[in-house]
Amino acid sequence: MKAEIRAERLAQNELGLANSLRGMGTGAQRSYWDSLTAFARPVILLTGELDQKFYRKAEQMKEQFQNCSHIVINGCGHAIHVENPEVFVTMIEKQF
Repeated sequence: MKAEIRAERLAQNELGLANSLRGMGTGAQRSYWDSLTAFARPVILLTGELDQKFYRKAEQMKEQFQNCSHIVINGCGHAIHVENPEVFVTMIEKQF
């Protein structure tokens, strides 16, 4: 799986990646952090146990939302849907 992901990433176009990050990366997106406390609908945060940055962010976000759970997927990093698609789909289906 790691080899497939690496090969796919190495085959990507540098200009396309740069433009994607400029237009849709976290630094380009509007922050809704101050609005999280007003969001009343249920929220599920999924993070991989190996993605410490987003694990910590999810824990911080969980404290802000009114109705939130944080599910940690063991053995995965940032791309849970790629690293373990079966677990990812199972977790999503379980919630609906």
